[in-house]
Amino acid sequence: MESFKGHVTYFRIYDIGQGVNLHKAQEELKRKNLTEPFKLKKGLRAIVIDEAPIVVSLGSQNFEILGKSYIIAATAKLWNFGAISIVFKIRISPAMAYGDFKNFTYVLENDEKLERMALDSVYQIVRDLGGAISEAKVWTQFEDYLIFSLDPDMLGHKPVISLLDSPELYHLVLTEPSVELSQSVKDSIRANAIQYTVNDLSVVDWNSAFLCSYHPDDIQDICDVIEFGLCQSLELRYYDDKLDRKLSAFTKMVQTNKSRVFSSPFTKLAEEAALFFIEVSDIKEKINNSLKVVGDIHYAKIYRIAIDRLRLKEWNDSLEEKLENLKEVALVFQNDINEKRNILLEITIILLITIEVIPFLWGIFQKLFN
Repeated sequence: MESFKGHVTYFRIYDIGQGVNLHKAQEELKRKNLTEPFKLKKGLRAIVIDEAPIVVSLGSQNFEILGKSYIIAATAKLWNFGAISIVFKIRISPAMAYGDFKNFTYVLENDEKLERMALDSVYQIVRDLGGAISEAKVWTQFEDYLIFSLDPDMLGHKPVISLLDSPELYHLVLTEPSVELSQSVKDSIRANAIQYTVNDLSVVDWNSAFLCSYHPDDIQDICDVIEFGLCQSLELRYYDDKLDRKLSAFTKMVQTNKSRVFSSPFTKLAEEAALFFIEVSDIKEKINNSLKVVGDIHYAKIYRIAIDRLRLKEWNDSLEEKLENLKEVALVFQNDINEKRNILLEITIILLITIEVIPFLWGIFQKLFN
């Protein structure tokens, strides 16, 4: 692969709040003529979407990279669990020499102007939506990803699978400079390469993917499936970080609040911990159930590879562990509250018994000394 011609799709995913009321957001954006329907090319028989995202058209504009002007088509997708994905799509034509294309992708991924363009779009959409976003706030961290879609006419008469013999493919997928990669690294990437027919190839890794197919609709659907995984990854990272901060705050509160006999300082903390546990558990289920691949084995494989390379299982396990810790914290708080209540109850019972016994003892005392 001495040169590249095709499309580069660049994703930047942000968290913008606790959740998005998509119906309310749709009505608001319709008034601005910004939305377009989201639909996978193969339809819903292959992929079940819990609640389809809203697609927001951000238009096209010229963008200069390495002294050349390119047209970047930008869209945004709003997800009900509080994520927004900014998608930049760039057409590379005529073919670009591989060395130039390698520099192009590096600049694209690290360009501050493009980052500012993405963030400006995010903040503008958040402002436009107003009350459709619950607890609107843009998280400082983000998820980014590159997908290279090679035009199949670049293969000439070679089969698509021959791309796996090209060193340039591995450099692109890893976004590494032209160093000689070890065979084990190449083998790990090759293990994530799959074909549905002899005329297509998908190579999915943690930072980027390489696609080639004679069916352009398949390319778009695969990009959408990977985008689902990216949004899930970002949201799991966001709530993992939020749980870290919440558990740390609870620890400090426990250290600075001393328990008293007749009252517990942990009543409010127990309620807060329990509510936060319910909130995160609910959003976690919503994230994990946002996409199900049920009718297409090829898409299912791509989705499984994507969530594996994006380490969704590790993030999910980390979230589960911290949720268990949060549940234990809530139980500790509740046990302290119950203990204080039991002590108060015991003291009350003793007082009541004393009140009943004192008149009886007083009567006996009077009889003895009269």
